Amino acid sequence: MQDIRLFIDKLHADAQACETIGQTSLNEGKRKIFAALADTYRKLANEMERIAAGHAGLEEEREKNLLGVLGGGTSTADSLAEIAKVLSSAAPKT
Repeated sequence: MQDIRLFIDKLHADAQACETIGQTSLNEGKRKIFAALADTYRKLANEMERIAAGHAGLEEEREKNLLGVLGGGTSTADSLAEIAKVLSSAAPKT
């Protein structure tokens, strides 16, 4: 998730750089191109933020479901204790 955040931050920085270049350009064509490029970078960053937020919610839900299925508890420690108990009772007796 950290890599995605860095990528999103870079997209925002690139958008800002394009906007600055466009605003300081003396050529009308360049101003339009850099303004459009800045807008594209912002749209990409916003879309990546939306996807990352949805992914974070899914990841949290998946972890809760996994803990519930494996251990039945709501905390990691309770779930791990339950898993260990089940595994030890299922171990072959020698």
